[in-house]
This record gives sequence, structure tokens and C-alpha cells, in this order.
Amino acid sequence: MSNLLERKDLEQWSDSRYTSQSIAYAIFKYAEFDPAIAQRVWESPTAEEFRIIEREAFSNEIPECTSLFWGNEILKRPVIK
Repeated sequence: MSNLLERKDLEQWSDSRYTSQSIAYAIFKYAEFDPAIAQRVWESPTAEEFRIIEREAFSNEIPECTSLFWGNEILKRPVIK
């Protein structure tokens, strides 16, 4: 975790948005830990941003994790063929 974003800050940010911490961390990583960019991405990601963040978030989760939350949206682990 970046020294620019403490674990407690990430927890608070993700909890206040009903978002899984893996998603929140992937958003911040994508946004290069800039809170304004992270907020914009969380609110209205492009299709490309969504795909990148989804892939990053699931890559950081245990294999048994099949779903993550991004606000009111539930993301299911993509099936890799």
C-alpha cells in the first residue's frame, strides 16, 4: 500500500461508498493515489477503466472470492477460458 494512502483511510473510503476494499485499492492504484481522480473513476468509470480495475481487484483476491462490490453494483469474477 502506498504511503500516500493508509489502510484506515482506504477502509473508510471504501466503507463510505459500499465498495470492496480490493476495488477501492485498484481504483486508487489506477488513479496514482490521487483522491480527486479516484472519486471521478468511482463515480463514472470509462469502460476501459472499469475493465482494468475489475481485473486488478480480482487479481488481488483469493480464488474463492467470486464477487466484489462497487457501490450498488456486484461484480462477479470473470470466467477465464
